[in-house]
Amino acid sequence: MARLIVIFGVTGTQGSSVARVFLNDPGWKIRGVTRDPSKPASKALEAKGIEIVKGDLDDPSSLTTAVQGADVIFGNTAFSDAFITMPADVVAQLRPGQTVRQWCYELELRQGKNLADAVAAVDGLDRFIWSSLSDATKWSKGTFKGIYHFDSKAHVVDYIYKTHPRLAEKMSILQMGVFATNWKWDQAAVPWEKVDGTMKLKVPGSGDIPIPLVVPSDCGYFVRALIQAPPETNLLAFGDRMLWADYVALWSKTTGIPATFEKTTVAEHAKLSPNGYGEQVGEMYAYFQDFGYDGSDPSVVHVQHYAPISWMENIGVRSNGLLLPISTTMPLLNQLNPVTGELSLRSKTMPDAKTDVVKIQKLVDFPNAGFLNGMATLNPRLGLVIIADAYLGGIYRPDTRTNTKGLVFTDESMNGTASISIGINGIRVLSGKLWFTNSASAHRQALLRNLVTSLFEHESISTTWHKAKEAQRLAEKLVTLGKKNTEASRRRAHQIFYRPLELVPKLFGPIRERYASRPGGYTRVLRIEPIKEDQAPSAILELVDGPKDMRFAMTARTIARTRTEGKKINDITASNIAKVTRYREEGEGDLERMVSKFEGMLKEGEKGVEEVRQKKVYPKLERSR
Repeated sequence: MARLIVIFGVTGTQGSSVARVFLNDPGWKIRGVTRDPSKPASKALEAKGIEIVKGDLDDPSSLTTAVQGADVIFGNTAFSDAFITMPADVVAQLRPGQTVRQWCYELELRQGKNLADAVAAVDGLDRFIWSSLSDATKWSKGTFKGIYHFDSKAHVVDYIYKTHPRLAEKMSILQMGVFATNWKWDQAAVPWEKVDGTMKLKVPGSGDIPIPLVVPSDCGYFVRALIQAPPETNLLAFGDRMLWADYVALWSKTTGIPATFEKTTVAEHAKLSPNGYGEQVGEMYAYFQDFGYDGSDPSVVHVQHYAPISWMENIGVRSNGLLLPISTTMPLLNQLNPVTGELSLRSKTMPDAKTDVVKIQKLVDFPNAGFLNGMATLNPRLGLVIIADAYLGGIYRPDTRTNTKGLVFTDESMNGTASISIGINGIRVLSGKLWFTNSASAHRQALLRNLVTSLFEHESISTTWHKAKEAQRLAEKLVTLGKKNTEASRRRAHQIFYRPLELVPKLFGPIRERYASRPGGYTRVLRIEPIKEDQAPSAILELVDGPKDMRFAMTARTIARTRTEGKKINDITASNIAKVTRYREEGEGDLERMVSKFEGMLKEGEKGVEEVRQKKVYPKLERSR
């Protein structure tokens, strides 16, 4: 069943981008909210299959109707352009001492509160994504109090946390960076000026903090990412960050127009437009450079934190200290700042390798090595290098002058896993520290997610013993999430399952009800005979008390055989009966029905019990391990 996303401002820059992205996803229905459903932009979206409804942020009743039945809501407001145009009707409404900028702030804050009140009343809402900006007054510690179009949106967030705490648990915040298309605006907004045939960008501020730049039409992709991310994520969305001087150099190169950059003051910028418009924009630019676009808010994350998992191999070190990890799954060269942890794409394609003729000389033998993979120079003058062993999870330090070697360092973080035996990979030495990659983590997580997805779909799977034990822990965690039955636990389950639309309802429905009274032990691992040619130890991983509960079936078969042979139930079987029926709804009745089924089959030569006959359990082998 398709989910419903409600998009406010659907004909605007951000809203139309969100609509375009979700139009291409058959799993979603779209409802667009606009003040005027009859205008051409609204009609064009309606023709594409979007439900268009009227919603006025100054009319709370219209908002309540617009959001009914929504699974996800994207909300955004626009700061009134009255502080630019200064219309007479707005000026007439001002209180003594109130500026038009303050009036616009109060208007947007009021509209945001109206929207939040309507969204908070929606039953079954999964996620509310609020398009916001940072609290400039707060994060500048009062240095800049006039950036009203930032503060108004941020103060809506404060209102939600204070007034609607349940909604706050479902909310994620999207902060769009500086629009890369803004250079086309007027001079007060983007202060270009022409000087002697060249263009000069004069921006207020004294700092040198990079500016996050984003293409506004990418907004929909960031919204989709936030739906997949945990709730209460505060995402700063940008494609790249650069200093204003670098931005101007790139602009000049792209347009072919000579351009320079110069810092100025807020007072100078305020002269570009009267009535406070120039001053507000000038404070905004100074805030960017001195405190950062997001004010250095520690809760903010960047899209790089959600980069696709990739197998990172060797690491290069640039002269400026930045690391260059290389992806082996895609032809990409990445750049990693080891101080900030920021990962960015350095090059879209790898350069072609050069076929140079080299001479090779054997220096050291490693007869006991597992899988030598990464190598780095430790001391060029002394001829010392270090070499990573991906299988043993350690580092050798051979001396190329004396041909000696030894495993000098091992650590758990360098090890592989039972399923992915390759661990430590590329290594580098930088500033007295060892940097390395480990190949096991990403592949291990993908493997476990695949196993538990199959487990909850089929309720019983066969795999290797080691994989079953690893996946069992994740499966137990998933059932615990299902029993909590909160929005946060649902979101976490969505992240784990590969087919969440099918399995999340099952987890939070039948499975949660099945284990409501069971305190733990929701899964079971049973060793079976090897099922692969390599004779690797194999096992069944199953959900207990389900339709494919192996122990339940084995107990029933034992009872049936005992009755057929006219014997009494022994203590072990009696104990198993108590275990398999204790938390099972109608356990004794289900057991008796299966026993009767087996009794009939035993009379026919024990035919047809496929789920039991195919998998032989070896408890003795399990105890011997």
